Amino acid sequence: MLTYNRKVNIMRVIKLRAWLNTEKRMISSKAVKHLLFACIEEDNRLEFMLYSGFKDIKGIECYDGDIIESNNIKYKIEFLEGCFYATNNKQRLPLSNFKGIFKVIGNMYEGIS
Repeated sequence: MLTYNRKVNIMRVIKLRAWLNTEKRMISSKAVKHLLFACIEEDNRLEFMLYSGFKDIKGIECYDGDIIESNNIKYKIEFLEGCFYATNNKQRLPLSNFKGIFKVIGNMYEGIS
């Protein structure tokens, strides 16, 4: 799916991935597309995570719930009030402030790799 932002004339791909609670594993963006059509009612077996539109220094896509590291400081990515933020117990910074200078090191479900 594509979205269109009239203010800045940008189109971006909307991607989701999901954590499968019952099997304790991550489901890829492609597999989520098929599941979305199958999941008509709310289902607590899946936790959906929205793609931020940002990639880390290695080109890894960054999603809501990911854990990133920048300048030896770890942050959790959260989608709050319509914006992606990097948060920890001391700070809440817009993810756009990092300008891709971060590394995805894990996520809130699978931990840090």
